[in-house]
Amino acid sequence: MTLVVVSLAAATVSVQATPIRPDLNRLLADPPAPAQFVPARAGWHGPETPAPARASAAAMHGVASAKAVRASLVAAAIPDPWAVLAIAMAILFLRWARLKGSRQQLRPESPEEELPEIRRAA
Repeated sequence: MTLVVVSLAAATVSVQATPIRPDLNRLLADPPAPAQFVPARAGWHGPETPAPARASAAAMHGVASAKAVRASLVAAAIPDPWAVLAIAMAILFLRWARLKGSRQQLRPESPEEELPEIRRAA
């Protein structure tokens, strides 16, 4: 609510921008100073820190035993029971909704169409 009030108040204030007319002679006479950049120190290991120890080739390439690979494949192949249950419930709900919709289309909409014999007899 306060945001609406502030935006309405800001919209009602008349704002006028004054154009800036730069003096070309002054701009050309005083060129801008060259930019001075500070050197980056990302990843710099100075004398205050020792160099990191190198990892072995097996650790870098992720060499795993056949038993570990088999265990990871089995873990990936077995589905999550809650996910299977959620998918099954979604399938059942959609089938139920479709069946209910087709039943409603088969029913007549007005009571005259449902029992025409009773109306004639009365």
